[in-house]
Amino acid sequence: MAKPIPGYKTIFPAGRGSASGPLPPGYVMVSRWIGEPEVKLWMATAGTYIPPGVGRGSRRVSATPFGQQRKPAGIAQDQTIRIDFAVPEAALQPAGVGKQILQPLTNVPIFNVSIHLPERLDVSAMLRNRGV
Repeated sequence: MAKPIPGYKTIFPAGRGSASGPLPPGYVMVSRWIGEPEVKLWMATAGTYIPPGVGRGSRRVSATPFGQQRKPAGIAQDQTIRIDFAVPEAALQPAGVGKQILQPLTNVPIFNVSIHLPERLDVSAMLRNRGV
């Protein structure tokens, strides 16, 4: 699990215990900076796979090095939420400073999902009915 971000709280789509287990061979941890609407998609899948419709044009999911404390330049102002998850390293493609995952990544599970939200956010609406 990544080091906590000052001023943030952490939620776990599939529960705290599922966010810290050993990774399967070939998997690596990455981070992604997202906005509030995308949190609902991740909660609806219980963090077991990358939700459909996520990413640029629903085809490219950007990722940054795991545990990055500050969002990198070029990330939209409203994308203040960081999600950490493990994906197969082979699924990561170069994309500038970070990486990208080409969608759809069908039938490929992700692991150790945690969502880091600014403390000022009221997440009750996002958590109601798992975000759907």
